[in-house]
Amino acid sequence: MKDIETPQDVHQLISEFYQHIRDDAVLGPIFDEVAEVDWPNHLPVMFTFWESLLLRTEHYRGNALQPHLNLFQKIPFEPAFMSQWLSIFKSTVDELFAGEVAERAKHFAEGIAHNLDRQITRRVPLMTEGVELEKRTGRVERQR
Repeated sequence: MKDIETPQDVHQLISEFYQHIRDDAVLGPIFDEVAEVDWPNHLPVMFTFWESLLLRTEHYRGNALQPHLNLFQKIPFEPAFMSQWLSIFKSTVDELFAGEVAERAKHFAEGIAHNLDRQITRRVPLMTEGVELEKRTGRVERQR
């Protein structure tokens, strides 16, 4: 097997990965029915995001956290969602590629899953009279 070397390799990885996500009994409905992902617009963003990470193109200019925070205002967050996402990502990489960049892709995915899990579980806001109570940290901040 070859390593991830070109934008076409990244496109193949991300296309296959998201097809596996959509086929997954747990994550598929979250992406398609709850988040209502607009796949023709979402996939090019994901291609650019992963190309920036894996091929160091530095073309991605987005906020990867906000859509996830928005999603988990609609449904309760379960840590198993991130575990399943990561498992599917790693198995997709292993199906298609082997090498240094493929290993880096799995490492980045681990970091992304960990950071999203931490950010989402830490930032579940409860709104009360203009005061945001952050459930996990116990901090109280005034809304601006």
